[in-house]
Amino acid sequence: MEAIRDEFGLTALRIGHQLTRKHTSQVTFALRSPGDLYEAWDVRGEAIITAASKDDREAFTHALADSCARLAATDTIRELQAKNEPLWLAVTAEHPLLPGMAWEDAFGDLHLPLLRLPGQLNTLPTAKPSAAPRIAICVSMPLAKAVFDAVDMVDQALDALETLDLDPEIHVFADAETTDVLREQLSHRVTAIHDPAESEGSPGISAQPDDGRPWLGWIGQQMGERFDILHLIGHGFLSSGEGAFAVAESPTSNRDPAQARFLWPQQIAALMTSCGVWGLVATAVPQNHSTTGLRVMATQVSALSVAATIFHDAAVVTDHPGTLGDAYRLMLKYPASAPADTRGLLLIMHPMRFGMAPPQPVSGYHPAETRLATEVETGAIVTPGMVAAQNQVRQWETQLQFDSTDPQVTATRDALEVAKARLDAVMFDTDASGAGAGGQS
Repeated sequence: MEAIRDEFGLTALRIGHQLTRKHTSQVTFALRSPGDLYEAWDVRGEAIITAASKDDREAFTHALADSCARLAATDTIRELQAKNEPLWLAVTAEHPLLPGMAWEDAFGDLHLPLLRLPGQLNTLPTAKPSAAPRIAICVSMPLAKAVFDAVDMVDQALDALETLDLDPEIHVFADAETTDVLREQLSHRVTAIHDPAESEGSPGISAQPDDGRPWLGWIGQQMGERFDILHLIGHGFLSSGEGAFAVAESPTSNRDPAQARFLWPQQIAALMTSCGVWGLVATAVPQNHSTTGLRVMATQVSALSVAATIFHDAAVVTDHPGTLGDAYRLMLKYPASAPADTRGLLLIMHPMRFGMAPPQPVSGYHPAETRLATEVETGAIVTPGMVAAQNQVRQWETQLQFDSTDPQVTATRDALEVAKARLDAVMFDTDASGAGAGGQS
């Protein structure tokens, strides 16, 4: 996060956590501007953490009222307001709940877009798909959680996508009871609403034992092993600092009134990696079991995969129906401006999605363009493994562009270029043998 802040000259608020010698909890804040202006302060953390864990939005905002007022009084924030520029949040994982807290809501009175800096895996935005983007929407309403209007929630996602003037493939996956209702009202607006019976016998995605895996296997199998965006709609869950997405026992069975099943960050990230998915959207439905848990899940998946990430709190974003569309535009039609009001949102995206350009690297390192990059970035039919390889190459290229005269850095750059050339040679040999880039004969 710090490297991206430095590279793009961003104004950022670092949010951390520490324990004092007396073992009291403190949330730490440090505001830094490109001119190296620096202001730091601490706040007792017990009230903040308790309010977040209980999804008490009012108490959370109240606990941070003084910090919001302190920010508003700084020249740095006034300058951002005058220029209509965003404040970037560098939210650390020094306490597991920090990334899951609604900082965008608590600091909403600053009247600035609040954006979150990506971690090292989120180095560069994946190119927009040249063909119609493929989107999987998964909505589950486990019997153990509060009922919500699934049609309205999916309808909001479709409205957001329709504002972009694209022709996406939209595939919907839901538990059996919800599927029937969705088919009655929304079939004409999507590519497919999949039959839950297809999930029987679907392979699991993760070796981690969990009854939620049939959902991931079903999605991966029906999407044909390659799609662009995964959109999860439903309830969150929080356990020992880890977030999860709540689902029914399986797509065909929703009979347990006591306990939902859960999709955990490692499992979701595994699906995304195996299917070349580069975008994650998570919508928290109203009366959520744990909005914080779903927000934590989204941030943890983002840390594990190369993905632009949107979290959308449907209970907050009610007065601004176009906000989700603005967020989706950053994924599918960037560069674009940030939503004017980011309350109810969490956007983890690279600055280039907002039209920001970094200064030219002074290292003199200019990564060679490869055929692998061209195939992946133009939406050609290639294997998920090739997509994952190119995402990793892009990550390393970006990290190595920072100025350094260290011989080890130079050697690493040279080694990466050799590896890229070998990857292209393998692709050429595969084509010559008649297998094709996608491994098909």
